[in-house]
Amino acid sequence: MARAQGHGSDKTALPVFARRNNCDGFHSPHDGQGSAAVGIGRSALGDAPILAERAESYRSHPCCLLTSSRQGWASSHQQGLGRQEGRFNGSIEANRLSKLEFTPPKGCSRIDVLGGPPIVGLQASLWDKNDEKVAWAEGGEQAALFACTDKPTGLTLELQAVGAAGPYLVEIRKWNKDMRVLYDNPIGAARLLGRLDALDTARGLGSIQTVQELTLDADKRASFDVLVPPGQCRSAVVASGVGATGLTLAASDSTNRNELGRSSGSIAASVSVCASEGERKARITADVRAGHSRGFGPS
Repeated sequence: MARAQGHGSDKTALPVFARRNNCDGFHSPHDGQGSAAVGIGRSALGDAPILAERAESYRSHPCCLLTSSRQGWASSHQQGLGRQEGRFNGSIEANRLSKLEFTPPKGCSRIDVLGGPPIVGLQASLWDKNDEKVAWAEGGEQAALFACTDKPTGLTLELQAVGAAGPYLVEIRKWNKDMRVLYDNPIGAARLLGRLDALDTARGLGSIQTVQELTLDADKRASFDVLVPPGQCRSAVVASGVGATGLTLAASDSTNRNELGRSSGSIAASVSVCASEGERKARITADVRAGHSRGFGPS
C-alpha cells in the first residue's frame, strides 16, 4: 500500500484509506540492528479525496530553521568530545557539490553538518589530499562524520543537498581521547566511531576506553573477550577498514559456550552482553563475508 521514503534515518509513508481499515506495518534495517521510534498520525475524516491526489509522501521542508538556537545543537550533542576547533558557514548550490577545505587537529575529530531551509537532505563525504575517501554520511538536516589523523592534515569536505540549494553550518570538535592505534587506519576509525556514536551516551563514545586492531578475513575469524560486571551490560563494537564487507558478530558465554547474541552489518556491527548477579566473561567472534582488512574492536 505504501513504502516509506526519506533521507538518512528519517522515513515517512502516507497510506490513504476511504474507510476505517486494519493494516500491518513492517520495519527492517538496511544495515545492522538497533532501536527505532514509530509515530502515527491521522488526518480528519473526509480528507481522503485531497490526500489521494498525492499518495506518495516526502519531506517538503526542513524541520527547523538554521537559527542560533539550532546551531547550538552541535555543541550540546558533542558534550565530552573536547573543545571546538572550527565552525564554518556556507551555501550549497543546486545540482553542484559544495567543497570546504580545512585542517583538523592531530587526533580524532567529529564533523557535524547542519542544513537550513529549503534543504531536506544532506550527503557528506570527506576526502584526503590523495583523493582517498576518509568518511561518508547522510541525513535529513544533519549528518556527522569522524576523521582521525596522526598529524594536522588537509581534508576536503564535499556536501550535496537533496531537494534544493540552501545554507549549511559545519562544526568541528576534537575528541578528547588520544588513541594512536586509530591514526593509520582512518576509514576503519571513522566507521568505528560512527557506530559508537549511534549508540546511546552511556554505551557510546563516552564509554570507550581502549581499542585494539583486528585482522578481519573471510577465511579466519577474529575473536576477543569482554568482561561484564554484575548487573551491567556491555556493547562490543567492531568496524572493518577498506577491503572487507559483510561483518557478523557473535557473543557466547565463555563458560558454557551458549550464544548470547548476534549482529550483522556491512561495515560495522555491535552486540550487547549483560550479566545478572555475577561477573560474566563473553567471547566475541567477528567474521566477514568477503575480503580482507584491518579493523577495530574493544580491548
